[in-house]
Amino acid sequence: MAKRLGKTFLFFLLIMLSLIAIFGVLGYYAYVVVSRITGGENFSAEEIFVAPSFTRVEYSKKTDGLAKKTISSIYIALFGVDKRYVDENGRSDSNLLVKVDFVGRKIKVISILRDLLVEIPGYGQNKFNAAFSFGEVKLALGTLNKTFNLGVTKYAVVNFSIAEQLIDAVGGVTIEVKPEELEQLNLCIKELARLSKDGYVPLLTTPGTHLLNGRQAVAYSRIRKVGNGDITRVQRQQKVLAEVFKKAKSMPISTRLKLIDMVSRNLKTNLSIEELKVLAFEDYSTYTMETFRIPASGTFREAIIEIAGTPSFVFIADLEKNKEMLHEFLEN
Repeated sequence: MAKRLGKTFLFFLLIMLSLIAIFGVLGYYAYVVVSRITGGENFSAEEIFVAPSFTRVEYSKKTDGLAKKTISSIYIALFGVDKRYVDENGRSDSNLLVKVDFVGRKIKVISILRDLLVEIPGYGQNKFNAAFSFGEVKLALGTLNKTFNLGVTKYAVVNFSIAEQLIDAVGGVTIEVKPEELEQLNLCIKELARLSKDGYVPLLTTPGTHLLNGRQAVAYSRIRKVGNGDITRVQRQQKVLAEVFKKAKSMPISTRLKLIDMVSRNLKTNLSIEELKVLAFEDYSTYTMETFRIPASGTFREAIIEIAGTPSFVFIADLEKNKEMLHEFLEN
């Protein structure tokens, strides 16, 4: 059985945005660290099925040489993998589209469920996350763009194996654990301890509001058997994201110094250093975060179908309706 790890995936993007803001303060050290995460491959519009009408980031130069944003927003696709608990097929365990809206001062996050049935260019119908297995980030981007009539060219591939340490470094997250979640949360904590082989098993004894440490928060995000499976799991992830977002906006430089090195070693992107600076010098203290899920409620059904001779659980969705709702969410 594949090892699945519920991820607080936007955390890495938020850390990237907020930590790179110390670029100008830390000088050459920050330049070296930021350089580690750049250098991801760029693809032609034809290779990744870019919709010509889709808005992408542009920027000009000011007299001091710093990049200056000249449009309202930027879109980034995020693909999460875990180098310790990786799916045996090499599929992306988490798939996000993120819009940073500079004018509306919002970060919009769309979670695309891994089991969504889509047409993968050149491979036929399969789960959305199979695209990463077949063709890594190029095919994953292409599948995203072609399915939803998008033109996303920028991406980040994140290794989430250090999520526990990063959450610990920001002081944990405050989460209400429901009575029906407690047993599964503790089972997930035990499973993480087994996989990590470190013997650390910080079980919870009661439901209620708790300050969860890294292992507990990752375990909470991983719960699948309480509620509506993957859908409720995404909702738990978004709760953790919201708590991390609060702290990420006001982290002291001492904490940023610890985290920036960890992030830089576990993230690869084709955002250039100039584009990272466009993002980094924005003041996110007054930003809000909005979330959306694909497939949206009421637009899909669950099914077991045969894929490559193997029975597979999938979400069969009205993709045209989801495309319409996705664009409405992004544009409003």
